[in-house]
Amino acid sequence: MIEVLVLDYKVVQAFNIARNLRSHGFDAISVNDFMQLLLQLFNRHIDVVVLDLEFSGLEDVLAVKQIRSLKNLQAIGIIIVTSNCELSHRLELIASGADVCLSKPVDVLELSAYINNIYRRINFRESPISPSQWHFDRSEWRLVTPSGTSLALSHLEVSLMDMLVKSLGKPVKRRDIIALGFGLNPLSYDSRRLDSIVSRLRRKMHNAYPLSQPIKVVHSVGYIFTEAIRSN
Repeated sequence: MIEVLVLDYKVVQAFNIARNLRSHGFDAISVNDFMQLLLQLFNRHIDVVVLDLEFSGLEDVLAVKQIRSLKNLQAIGIIIVTSNCELSHRLELIASGADVCLSKPVDVLELSAYINNIYRRINFRESPISPSQWHFDRSEWRLVTPSGTSLALSHLEVSLMDMLVKSLGKPVKRRDIIALGFGLNPLSYDSRRLDSIVSRLRRKMHNAYPLSQPIKVVHSVGYIFTEAIRSN
């Protein structure tokens, strides 16, 4: 079944696109916030995104560009449905990555035809995509977010990540990070320096990928990495 995600900012929906698509055999869900749309894109498989927009402007173009820029989402279908869309703006949206721009009121049969066509195009050209996850490249001193953003790590951040990844899903004691990871004496090491290193790395990760924070504090113990990650 084709998975469709609809972004509709309206609170009251006289014409509910997701409901109409479900009645035509699609697995369609709707959200009314762009951040919720991104969360859905990162946490479940979506074939086509439908942006149901009441007004058109620069924000529409930026939204399409942001979706298209995300790693593993570059082949996803993007359909724009809008009330007031001048030709110049429709062309700008298509240049930014939208597959189709439709004017309201949209006919659900026409919309279904476009979704089916985009789905066939995606599955003809693209091989299956593995689920998004973090990637730790120790040799390159890099951490890559699920969205594909690459973060440069310091020497101590690499040592910290190496400890967390080796004990994935299990808490790593602070003294083990200091002794085994950093090669320092826990008795003489100021533990506030470790707190600063962890805080700086978590802030760096949040700025690049605000949808989750996999490094958790385990009080009175240490730290744990809680999400899927591959390493080399």
